[in-house]
Amino acid sequence: MCGEAGCFPDRTTQTMPELLAAHALGLTLAVLVPLGLVRLACYLAGEPLYQLLLRRIAQSYCVLMHNLRANRRPPIPGEGAALLVANHVCNLDPVFLQCTTRHRVISFFMAAEYLRFWIFKPIYTITQVIPVTRTGRDTGPALAGLRALREGRVLGIFPEGGIKLTHDQIGPARPGAAYLALRSRATVVPAFIDRELHTHSLVEAITTRSRTRVYYGRPLDLSRYYGKRITDELLHEVADVIMDAIGSLSPRPIKVLHCREVGVARPVYATEPAEGARSP
Repeated sequence: MCGEAGCFPDRTTQTMPELLAAHALGLTLAVLVPLGLVRLACYLAGEPLYQLLLRRIAQSYCVLMHNLRANRRPPIPGEGAALLVANHVCNLDPVFLQCTTRHRVISFFMAAEYLRFWIFKPIYTITQVIPVTRTGRDTGPALAGLRALREGRVLGIFPEGGIKLTHDQIGPARPGAAYLALRSRATVVPAFIDRELHTHSLVEAITTRSRTRVYYGRPLDLSRYYGKRITDELLHEVADVIMDAIGSLSPRPIKVLHCREVGVARPVYATEPAEGARSP
């Protein structure tokens, strides 16, 4: 049919099979094009679809609710073992670290009682969390963490062993992070989490708006401690070095409490050789 605006196809002359074919083609394109874009995004991100979706949702939540920002891309290697150590201010700290570390999945130590929250089970499964007890007298988590590092994973740990409500000091560290660093010789990356709200409450941490910043530092050089016999004194010294590195990233002056000054309980896995020990 031709008119003043030009020639257009007359839809009334199209047969039913032609109309069905046209609609089928349009529906197919409407489905395949978005799926193709999603697959392309997953390929570029280097992670499965469900993991990418969870990451995007978590990132959007952290940015909108907590104004999350990082000072730099964390210097975690693209592959191989790495130990990410940070101070601990609330239950969302693992989420903050993961959302600012986009190129690797981080496995965290987590208090066993938090594993009962079924709503977080998909996240726990993806990150392969390692449950720990509050007593600190169980060697199982340390051995599981060592296996994770030897498998080339990124392990996140909060050396203080619990949430600290003070804003003007951090530490002292428990010796677990030092033990893992010495035994695995993995890349150790310090981070400082600066947040207005410090809280033990999971609900308060999730529902309260708070400005959050994550400051990443350069990897630590602990090579001078390699090959030495692992003793209480060595673990405490390395733990203090790690906490000093974390504290140095604070945007304002902060006091770092040291193991040697405060006194920390003797680790159950101390006094063993760093070299020649049988792998768990």
